[in-house]
Amino acid sequence: FFRLPCPDLFLLTAEYPNIIRALNLSPETIIKAPGYPNEYYKLPFDCYSKKSPIGIIPRLLTVMIEERNKIKKEMQKYPEGSKEREILNFKQRVVKELNNSMYGVMAHAGFRLFTPEMSAIITSVARDNIKWVEKIMQENGYTVIYADTDSCFSTHPTITDIKQLAENATLMLDVINKSFGEFLSQY
Repeated sequence: FFRLPCPDLFLLTAEYPNIIRALNLSPETIIKAPGYPNEYYKLPFDCYSKKSPIGIIPRLLTVMIEERNKIKKEMQKYPEGSKEREILNFKQRVVKELNNSMYGVMAHAGFRLFTPEMSAIITSVARDNIKWVEKIMQENGYTVIYADTDSCFSTHPTITDIKQLAENATLMLDVINKSFGEFLSQY
């Protein structure tokens, strides 16, 4: 009989919207050749993004994320299974889908704010981010089994108790979240 250590899953919450916000990715902020490099993020594909002012897409996403957080907070006032909570849950899920669909619509040639480089930049940064997360996890003793766009499945060789794994996962998520700024500093 052989028992594997408990597998764990780490999700990168709202990864694409957070990349858009963190690097100020918007049609009016992305350019090919900056006049003043220190005022721009250096992006993949020889592109740059103005650090300020904040673009329309990051501003819109920030408003929607704040709205979703307000709805989720309001949900907590109602008991599980209540009609009020169900309605609020539906509303927050709609806002979540709108946030996540921003990436897709930016890649659609029929969209008024279509920017061909934007979706390629976002997926490239996301790919780098998942590699960064894998590195952080390995540095903290995890073995990554599988990673894709916004999640990372892993095991830890010494943790087999599910409760201990959950506690450790919470700590690991904090480490990953705190390292996001360091990851972004390469841009």
